[in-house]
Amino acid sequence: MKKIQKHIPMIGLRIVKSGIAVALCFVIAYFRGNEGIVFYSLLSALWCIQMYRSNTKKNAIQRFSGTVIGALYGLAFLLLLQYLMHRSAIAENEKHLFAVQAVMVSASASAFL
Repeated sequence: MKKIQKHIPMIGLRIVKSGIAVALCFVIAYFRGNEGIVFYSLLSALWCIQMYRSNTKKNAIQRFSGTVIGALYGLAFLLLLQYLMHRSAIAENEKHLFAVQAVMVSASASAFL
């Protein structure tokens, strides 16, 4: 009868990199005074880390550029909404909100097609 050996796999470099990334997120959150939600930082760090350095860099650049595009889109929406709210009567605010959303959605859809 053969003796069954239990094999415990070695810890890979990706796991080590993930642990370091999570630790850095917690350290940065601590020095920022625990402002914000650390959970999203942790998820972003874990999603970006890939097996190869080039893939990790590519994912990080994609996430950063997506965040910047989303922030600019939100800023444009708020500025356009604020401009229209000051120019109109209070009773028509809902109509302007719908119009601003329609313009922003159509502009973003045409930009990415």
